[in-house]
Amino acid sequence: MNNSEPTPAETKFCRELSAAAIATGLDDNTGLFALDSAFRRLAISHATFFGAARALLLQIAHPVVAQGVHDHSDYARSPLARAFRTFLGILAVTLGRQRFALRLAARVFRAHIPVRGTIPSDEPGVPDRSYSAMDPEATTWVWATLVEGILFGRREVLAVPPHDELERMYEESKLFALSFNVRAANIPPTLTDFEAYFADMLERGLHVTPAGQRVAESLVSGARFPLTLFGWLFRSLAVEGLPSSTRAAFGWTSTPVSRTVYGTLRGFARLYYAVMPRFMEVSPIVFYPALRRRLGGPGEPLAPASVSAP
Repeated sequence: MNNSEPTPAETKFCRELSAAAIATGLDDNTGLFALDSAFRRLAISHATFFGAARALLLQIAHPVVAQGVHDHSDYARSPLARAFRTFLGILAVTLGRQRFALRLAARVFRAHIPVRGTIPSDEPGVPDRSYSAMDPEATTWVWATLVEGILFGRREVLAVPPHDELERMYEESKLFALSFNVRAANIPPTLTDFEAYFADMLERGLHVTPAGQRVAESLVSGARFPLTLFGWLFRSLAVEGLPSSTRAAFGWTSTPVSRTVYGTLRGFARLYYAVMPRFMEVSPIVFYPALRRRLGGPGEPLAPASVSAP
């Protein structure tokens, strides 16, 4: 089998995702999500940025995710490269025409196949264990942090959406989950079930390993950023945005300075939403050339009206 030939697992994944896309009843130009989709509307909002650092670090608090990033990425030199690729991937799947969203999902699936190795034990008497990026529990957790991060950002910056809209957004996020190789059986059936799953993971399912600590420190260290001010702001968002238990597991503390910075950024964001026209609520990154290339290159624009805020 050569490198261009899909594996049986990849073929199965593509068939199942294609079937799910067809089941939406949407045409190729519209994409995987309807133009009035609650998931699409919330995912492309500026408010998403407030949950981005939280989602990224909650992922790193999972031993499998942390070891995979540690062993198979250039996190030390480019600490936010994976985060940026992830965010572009979210936007591409959310906004792109169906054929490009499906193609991207297939590429992501294939790229994760060789991501495997060993998680060294950090406890005496406990053996090392193998890991794979295809681990169902890990892929479910990564998806869950992205969905929760979108909701967290919305709650921090804007009013909480009506419960029926939240339920609709969650239901729509299940197709997003399938596009990133989350097994249907692992997706909590309802929003209430999802919230219970997420709370249980925070309480019992996470463990910050030495590899996770190194990756996290690289992410929040201002010295790693070309612009130190940006790194400092990102660290405040990361530290203050985390649940207290996860923050403590990373060995970080909330300080008056970080709380002030976080509160100031949140205040500016809320003011921005209060005075800016509705169409400017959309994250400017949707216009970024790299995203358009990922959606199909020159001459392949975003799905119609997908950059219009509701």
